[in-house]
Amino acid sequence: MTNLNSLTWNFAVIVDGEVAQVLIVSDEAQMAAYSSNPTIVPLLELWKFPNGKTHQGFNVVVENELVMTIGYDISDEALIAALSSNPTIIPINPSDGIAAGWTWDGTNFTAPQ
Repeated sequence: MTNLNSLTWNFAVIVDGEVAQVLIVSDEAQMAAYSSNPTIVPLLELWKFPNGKTHQGFNVVVENELVMTIGYDISDEALIAALSSNPTIIPINPSDGIAAGWTWDGTNFTAPQ
């Protein structure tokens, strides 16, 4: 869902029926890809940058077509683990307060008890 105040989109990264992470993206191409029921495929090699950062790369595949390659800093271990676990990615409304630990039954989100 769109946050009109800052032009960002929020997505729940769901692994085994639980929200593992919430992605906040400001790039329209990423928004379109994440909104299209993508398959996330981890790349085999890490990306090492001159500034010392290391990223894990992922291919984002929609309807058997590679639509983009993205990378996240390996220091974000929870996000890397979630994206590496064949997640389901669902657009969410930031005002709903959905966060890691919520559950998703395929239709609705439920806050932790």
